[in-house]
Amino acid sequence: MSGGKLSYARKAARFLVSQLTASDRLALVIFDHEVSVLMSSQPVRDPQPLLGAINTIHSGGRTALFDGWLAGALQAAEHLDPAALNRVLLLSDGKANRGLTDTSEIAAKVAGLTQRGVSTSAFLITQLAPRRARPSRSLVQRYRSDRGAQCDPIPEGPLPA
Repeated sequence: MSGGKLSYARKAARFLVSQLTASDRLALVIFDHEVSVLMSSQPVRDPQPLLGAINTIHSGGRTALFDGWLAGALQAAEHLDPAALNRVLLLSDGKANRGLTDTSEIAAKVAGLTQRGVSTSAFLITQLAPRRARPSRSLVQRYRSDRGAQCDPIPEGPLPA
């Protein structure tokens, strides 16, 4: 992801952080052809370090979507709280083109962690991309049809500051 889509993803992530409280936990995982955990799962006592880390995110290579999701899911699983919402929020353009890319296999892995208490919401940034560059319908449908996962497009337009 690059350009306007990446800028929009950073803006959405900053908005998310602004909505969290000290009782929430957040990890920040980025992925292109490699996966990096910028910040391990931690309570959001001070949002400034998270906001600073979000501002450093830049465009990289291809998209290891599954590997990025898995790293986020493992962060959530390490601090599984049966009384809390244990969810991976995945912001992506949905172009899985590195590592595991088979939508059936990805859906099965998502379902497996869902059964263990880690759910997924995928937010696909598609409105800023030309039609030919949008994620494949099968990937979007797999996320939507998977039990415990939801997938919503983030439309182009203003987000709260």
